[in-house]
Amino acid sequence: MQEWREVVERVQEELQSLQEEIDAVGPLLRKLTQVEPDEVEMRAAAATLHAFYSGVERLLLVIARRCDASTPQSIRWHRELLDQVALPTDSRPRVISSQLHSQLIEYLGFRHVFRHNYSGTLRWAQCVGLVQALEETCSRLQQEVLAFIEGYAD
Repeated sequence: MQEWREVVERVQEELQSLQEEIDAVGPLLRKLTQVEPDEVEMRAAAATLHAFYSGVERLLLVIARRCDASTPQSIRWHRELLDQVALPTDSRPRVISSQLHSQLIEYLGFRHVFRHNYSGTLRWAQCVGLVQALEETCSRLQQEVLAFIEGYAD
């Protein structure tokens, strides 16, 4: 029981950190729904998308380790983790919906582009949709993960 409380606290901390990240760049995100970014704004938006998805993975790893007692280990583990938590198991309901899973796949794809290219090569077209959907995606993630935690019987 104590271990589950620690998991819940860790997940809540990750959710809070994600929200703080979004809040910190909120003015920029709102600006970029109206105008295309300059080079500095583009890099800031790209870094925010990367930080967001990294936080998503951290919290999903916490849940997978505790509830499934396993995490993917292959070279495709990033995608496999999303697939794992989107499906129910014998011991737990799904953590995220198929709709959120699809949205997060898009952020995962951007994460790959961000990590394997120089920031100067990124183009607004690669991330505009993700930037515009970021606040809603974060909110949906929070709702679904908190509903999972509340409904999961340790």
